[in-house]
Amino acid sequence: MFASLRRFQATPGYTQFLQTLKVDLKQAMIAKNGPEKNTIKAIMATLKNREIEGAKQTDASLKKILGKMIKQRKESEQLYRKQNRADLADIELKESAFIQKYSDSIEVEAK
Repeated sequence: MFASLRRFQATPGYTQFLQTLKVDLKQAMIAKNGPEKNTIKAIMATLKNREIEGAKQTDASLKKILGKMIKQRKESEQLYRKQNRADLADIELKESAFIQKYSDSIEVEAK
């Protein structure tokens, strides 16, 4: 399926979320906020990869993807704590909280 056609299949909430990410990325770059910038880029890269794979672009799929990213960060944080790497664990914890903020902003319609 063509990339331009895939974008038309996205829900308005999904498209709005991408716009919000782009604006937030620009603000993080201007503020020279490295951790936020890197986390937003990671979210955008994951979404782009799913888009290329042909995954559905709905609010529910978006929430699921962000939930998976949060889970990965929390698992990494626990592993770092076991290895006495508090510095890396704190970074993962901050990233998961930052992604959670975006996940909470998504409203999924009940079917």
